Amino acid sequence: MAEVENLRNENARLRAFAAEREDDSVQKLEESLDDNQRLAQRYKEQFLATKNELQEAQQALRDSMLREEKLRLEIATLNNDVSNLHNKLKDEQLASQKALLNAEKTLQETKQGEKYFCPNMHVISL
Repeated sequence: MAEVENLRNENARLRAFAAEREDDSVQKLEESLDDNQRLAQRYKEQFLATKNELQEAQQALRDSMLREEKLRLEIATLNNDVSNLHNKLKDEQLASQKALLNAEKTLQETKQGEKYFCPNMHVISL
């Protein structure tokens, strides 16, 4: 009978020990779950922040590319305008040279005409 009593006491003690270990295991699992949930929440926040930054960077890149294309078109237009003005300047320079030659020719003809029509008059060089 004493042996049965000892076995019952041992059984009760083992059950209490098992229940305590079970409580410890449950508590550890709950702590682990809490840690994992906090970590998951932190990763989620970091992911969403990074995703937002990426979207903003992509939009900034698209805007920049549009500005670049507009600037390229403006540069092409300005280069075309410069080329046209350069050609116009050349034409004006040629016209100016022709006008100067014509003026010199007219002056020479006028001087020769004065000598021809008025031989007694002296020609004064300018």
